[in-house]
Amino acid sequence: MEARFDNYERNHQKQLPTGFTPVEDGLATRIHIFVHANVESKTPLTQQSTVWLRWDKFIGDEVRHISGKTVICGHTSQSSGMPAMCDGFICIDTRAHGGLWLTCLDVDKELIWQASQSGEFRGPLRLKEIAAPCSLPAG
Repeated sequence: MEARFDNYERNHQKQLPTGFTPVEDGLATRIHIFVHANVESKTPLTQQSTVWLRWDKFIGDEVRHISGKTVICGHTSQSSGMPAMCDGFICIDTRAHGGLWLTCLDVDKELIWQASQSGEFRGPLRLKEIAAPCSLPAG
């Protein structure tokens, strides 16, 4: 993924939305961290392990990152088909690969839209009203 971010920064920096800062294997804003898998809560973003960022499962008992930012992650599919949300973490892997939903999150308005492989759409839905509480996810 480093090559993709290097390429993105070098060739498409103007496409990066205002306020986004590329970090190794993710993006950060003033209040959010976007990663594929997870973060080590007590480790600064610049020192994160790529294993955590790419492969470590979200288990639901994570502690808010030391930066105070909310982590938006995936990689751990939620069998409910709804995002999981707890203090400092929102997991939006809603099992599209397993026939459930692909989820889009508007982090500013805390709204989600979902689409299924069969062509169903739903949303906007208020994240706080539909998100599953953090717990050990299946899958």
